[in-house]
Amino acid sequence: MIAINLYARTKRVRMADSLDKAALAKFPAGVLARSMAQGPIFESKDPVEAEKLYKKLGGEISAFPISE
Repeated sequence: MIAINLYARTKRVRMADSLDKAALAKFPAGVLARSMAQGPIFESKDPVEAEKLYKKLGGEISAFPISE
């Protein structure tokens, strides 16, 4: 994720996108996938819509195990 952020901040978008795809393919239940699943909740301007999205993700959260 550090490399993805570095490339994105230095305007090397194609490289960042490529690393995104590779990370999602290798770690489909990883931190990046979980962040992408949570994104619409935080981007929602309507609190009712955000709550619906949150509840929907609640059923899918088991797909993203928390590792220590």
